[in-house]
Amino acid sequence: MVTRHDADGIRIPYRCDRYHRGRSHHLRHGSMLAARMVLVKLHRRWLIIGEAPSMNGNPDKPITGRSGRFLAEVAWGDDADVPRFLAGFERKNLLLAWPGHAGKGSAWPITAARKAASTLLPRLAGRTAILLGKRVARAFGMARLGYFTLAPIRCGAAGIMPVWVVIVPHPSGINRWWNDPANRKKAGGWLRVAWHDSFNAARRR
Repeated sequence: MVTRHDADGIRIPYRCDRYHRGRSHHLRHGSMLAARMVLVKLHRRWLIIGEAPSMNGNPDKPITGRSGRFLAEVAWGDDADVPRFLAGFERKNLLLAWPGHAGKGSAWPITAARKAASTLLPRLAGRTAILLGKRVARAFGMARLGYFTLAPIRCGAAGIMPVWVVIVPHPSGINRWWNDPANRKKAGGWLRVAWHDSFNAARRR
């Protein structure tokens, strides 16, 4: 069963073994606060997973360049406090080094990415991960999941908590999804919910 908060474009699985076969219904009288309460209850720590460092990026400071600034500005506006926004999340790139050029963008060695995802996944049990773009999602076997939809990845023995993942369109600016103001508004609201949950979880530790 999937509980969906539709008014703000936020989908929240409450109990779901296979996200693409789950049935859904609407929370007709829900609000952003109600959605946040469910998120806080289900998910305690958030991790943003990017593709790889950029050609001139610092591998030790993932997602702090243009992509990090873009996400902060979508959530908080053009005058966003970018360092504070990024500090609210843990951040990691799936690949540790820039993979080189391919056409107009960066290469994406999917075999290496899947191996990295497979190694990382068991360490994320019980956590929530934001996957930046469909390439990262494909490495985790979640490419069919829609944007801004939470879903579980079950790994390991029965009883081990699943990893909850959500795909955010890649913030490089190439994805035209971001050109629609309605999409940016939806993404901003979702990112603010995620930031507050993650930030408050860090304070509780």
